[in-house]
Amino acid sequence: MSTRPFFLGIGAGLIAATLVFAAGDALQPAPQPEATPQTPGQKTDESDWQEQAKQAGLLLLTQEQLDQKLAAAKQGAAPKQEPAKPTSIYVYILPGMGTNDVARLLQAAGVVEDGNRLIELRSEQEDPIRAGMYELQFKMDPADVLHKITTAPSE
Repeated sequence: MSTRPFFLGIGAGLIAATLVFAAGDALQPAPQPEATPQTPGQKTDESDWQEQAKQAGLLLLTQEQLDQKLAAAKQGAAPKQEPAKPTSIYVYILPGMGTNDVARLLQAAGVVEDGNRLIELRSEQEDPIRAGMYELQFKMDPADVLHKITTAPSE
């Protein structure tokens, strides 16, 4: 049996089916858009969206009204305030830290301005620096800092 007539038959059948379906679609009427039901008093002009916005509770302004409100807001706006800077800092002194390490830590944290002064005061004192968490103020007097870190920390 030869396959050529078989494939020619299938091709002809596909072409015929395509023509039948195309003719059927051309003869069918185009679907009409559904008409939206209108209630009495419903507007169909351009102001319809304005009515819907008002019903939704939106405020409608003209460009001039908007400009006036923006200008009034700019005039009455309070100046921006910078956030408050913290006045204290928590510092953790690790066990085994020496006086030089503690002085560098406190100077880097901003607790003392001069770590060398803290080292000098420490050499005059016998009480050890105690490890722990301390709440200290920025730019404190080195003597006050030394007094606080040589007493037991408050947990």
